Amino acid sequence: MASKGILDRHRIAKTIVAAARTHAREVGERLQEVLASAVAEGETLPDFVTFQHQLARYREARIATIVEADKLQLDELDDDLEPRLRRDQAAEAVYDTLVAIRETLTGPFGAERAAKLLGIDGRTSTDPLTLFHQATLALERLTEDSLVLPPARLQGVQLDLGALAAQLQPALDELGQAVQEVDEEQREGETTIREKDLALDAFDVAVRSVGRIVKAFDELAGFPEFSARIRLTLPARRRQGTTPTEPPPEPSPDGPSGEETPLPDGGEESPPESDGAPSSNLSATVAEELEA
Repeated sequence: MASKGILDRHRIAKTIVAAARTHAREVGERLQEVLASAVAEGETLPDFVTFQHQLARYREARIATIVEADKLQLDELDDDLEPRLRRDQAAEAVYDTLVAIRETLTGPFGAERAAKLLGIDGRTSTDPLTLFHQATLALERLTEDSLVLPPARLQGVQLDLGALAAQLQPALDELGQAVQEVDEEQREGETTIREKDLALDAFDVAVRSVGRIVKAFDELAGFPEFSARIRLTLPARRRQGTTPTEPPPEPSPDGPSGEETPLPDGGEESPPESDGAPSSNLSATVAEELEA
């Protein structure tokens, strides 16, 4: 299902296409008559009938472009669900393991010393990226040959740090792979958003340009009633991280014939709402660490 902004634009463009085609012959032939006096010796007038059909085909091509760009973005969003589910499940496994390790070390050394041993400042995070950093540092500390354990609070306590590390390693590896996969999906999603924005920019320019040409032809040919039926107002747009603009008011039905509300030149399409996934620059940092 296409997004509302795409459906609204599709409707507006189809109206312009229909207007150009329906009145192409009537308007085109009248233009030939109106402009005949401006033709110099050796010149010929354009075929205004054919030209209006060409404008209609151009509008249809722009419609197809934004529909395809919107579909690609929506498909990409659907593809993101499974990787993020796997990431969250992997993060849960790492969280449980890291908490258990902290509890194991808290018994003989106390909570403060246990946290210092693992290099963790504060609580164990539930955010996948922060948790990945905490668990990576904890694994490094557990496997350091130079790590010296403080005196235990009770005698006779034996700890196998290698065994603790061995339990954390596979869960951390799985989380790292899942984080990379989500990062790749997010990069692909950002690419489809940019491509959709470019398609919408080109579409809006075409609506303004072609729509005004058709309206001008109608008026110049002496058919203001045709021009008055064409509405060029586009829905407001916004890009990710910006404040949506207010949509311009619709033209008054009682206004002068052919009058229109100006098209928003800087409006932008609303992107899909964020699902709380980490930003790509943070994900990229983790990916670089994994590749190092």
